[in-house]
Amino acid sequence: MGQHFFQTFMPKQDRYNALPRHPSHSKPALFAIICFLCWLAFRGDVLPFRVNRRQASTISWFPCSSSDPRIECTHISVPLDHKEYPSDERNLTIALTRYKASDQYSRQGSIFVNPGGPGVSGTNFIHESGSLLSSIVQGKYDIIGFDPRGVNQSTPYVSCFPSRLDEVAWSFETSRIPGMNLPLTLIRNGTWGSDELAMVQADFERQFLLMSVQTQSLARKCQQRTGESLAYMGTEAVVRDVNLMSLVLEGDKAPINYWGFSSGTIIGQYMVQMLPPHRLGKIVLDSVSNVPGSDYPHHIDKVLSAFASSCVLAGPERCELAKSFKSAEEILPLFHNSFPGVVTAADLRRLLWNCVFLIRFWPEAAQTLHGALLHDDFSGVIKYSRAQIRNEFAGQNDTSTMAMHIIDCIDYKPYTLHYPPPTHEELAKIVFEDIQRFSPRVADRFAMFTLCNDWTTHAGLDPRKSRFGGPFTLPDDTLDTPILLLSNTLDPVTPLSQAKDTLERLGNNARLVQQVGGFGHYTINHWSDCTARRVQEYFVHGQILDEDVSFCEVTEQPFAAFDGPFRGTTQA
Repeated sequence: MGQHFFQTFMPKQDRYNALPRHPSHSKPALFAIICFLCWLAFRGDVLPFRVNRRQASTISWFPCSSSDPRIECTHISVPLDHKEYPSDERNLTIALTRYKASDQYSRQGSIFVNPGGPGVSGTNFIHESGSLLSSIVQGKYDIIGFDPRGVNQSTPYVSCFPSRLDEVAWSFETSRIPGMNLPLTLIRNGTWGSDELAMVQADFERQFLLMSVQTQSLARKCQQRTGESLAYMGTEAVVRDVNLMSLVLEGDKAPINYWGFSSGTIIGQYMVQMLPPHRLGKIVLDSVSNVPGSDYPHHIDKVLSAFASSCVLAGPERCELAKSFKSAEEILPLFHNSFPGVVTAADLRRLLWNCVFLIRFWPEAAQTLHGALLHDDFSGVIKYSRAQIRNEFAGQNDTSTMAMHIIDCIDYKPYTLHYPPPTHEELAKIVFEDIQRFSPRVADRFAMFTLCNDWTTHAGLDPRKSRFGGPFTLPDDTLDTPILLLSNTLDPVTPLSQAKDTLERLGNNARLVQQVGGFGHYTINHWSDCTARRVQEYFVHGQILDEDVSFCEVTEQPFAAFDGPFRGTTQA
């Protein structure tokens, strides 16, 4: 989620000119063949295939769900440093959870899935969504989620606090991470005078500097508790882990099938660059993050506008706000209110952030906003914007939430003497400008992703041990099975433009399905039977779309009753 935001001042990955989508016949064919063979040779040397056969024979799955017998878990040991193994014998343990194929007779293998983040738990994702993903592929694959190195149940994980209670207490003390407490009327060319805007900007810069100091302190704690393994937690190492896990579980004859979401699509894009083509099977990338450098998530306010207009269209029976407002133009100004006292504009920003992700949250969000803004009932806002403290947290380990920043900042191109980091004052000014320009309501949540220099300096991430610097283009006809890219029309985090840029970079090695009328993050969060069938036909039957770009209408409608995936239609 945090990958490559604020690219105007964050160091970019090395950029390569995209290859033409159709090969030029004017170039000498022999030269092209030689270049391609050299390229394949290079790719073959990138990832040596070392598999511990003893480990492969002793892997055993065990039940780990009280509600679904198809869910099983295991752990696999991987080298801390793949490049130096076996001379460096240090290991990490990766946690895996699978949703077993229901159709064992026609089982086609495994699909590794990653929900993004980076740093979101893949094992939890299987408990939450394994059944849905399995139904899409007709139960013909094991759906395997894994916690990437440093995350959740994998060990060592990114630990920054003695307990979960300490972690939650820290979040109360540092409420500006990830969001700022800014007036929601922060709109360029709005009704504010220059003096008022200058005052707000000065306050923002003060908050930004405080956030930076807090980040530096946090990074030092993470380094003290987790140690030198932090430098090995980049996406490049995760790709090597997936390759090894696939070899252990499926053998060297089976290619890797992969289904990535959000920043999990970066793993898929690294994969097709780092691994030789014979290791690559069917790959679906949903809500695509553009690896060389992403656009700012400029659809955030458009999704909020869709929320307002959909509410009015649904009417008062389905949307609470429609009881008091008859047009989207009346609803949108409500988001500009700032609250005095305990509940602040930052709390409302967090609620709106949850709103742009998932349309199924819209009815509840409308009810919460209606109660808060019209009836002074802020309990719902607090529920969705503040961490909850529970007694049992004192005896629990902290979570690996900060792995997001570790992974992100390892993947970024390092600063150098010739490309020094901007000062915090320069960063604050640019971030303030971008918030005004792209989404005055909630864009402040991305400010924390601009502080990679604080993380790398104080968490000991340099020199980086697991960073891949490119290239990020593919010659045409490299992959036997083109990648399937999926994108909503209005995605608040990974805009459609990023999927289109990725399609351009990958040439005829990819196809794009645009989910027309789709709002939010992940296409499966705004359901389309059409999109699901495209994925099903791809994984189950190997069907490749003829067109570079095709379109699917959504099945699920905002504020309307939804019977669930594939209901009302016949599943293929």
